[in-house]
Amino acid sequence: MRKTNERLYGKDVEVPKVPEYVVMRKIELLNDNLDSIMETKGIDRDRKQCKEIKDSIEFWSHINDKDS
Repeated sequence: MRKTNERLYGKDVEVPKVPEYVVMRKIELLNDNLDSIMETKGIDRDRKQCKEIKDSIEFWSHINDKDS
């Protein structure tokens, strides 16, 4: 099921968008951290943390797309 603003916040509610500079900075920091982790040898790399970071990048990439 698609999580729209209406579904999450209710009907007739105007949900403010997150400023683009905030979104971009968060994604930049996440990518920097992921790049740092990826420099670690595969066997020593924390795969769970990599997935969590990738999920966060996906989340922030679409934060303002949850229109009703």
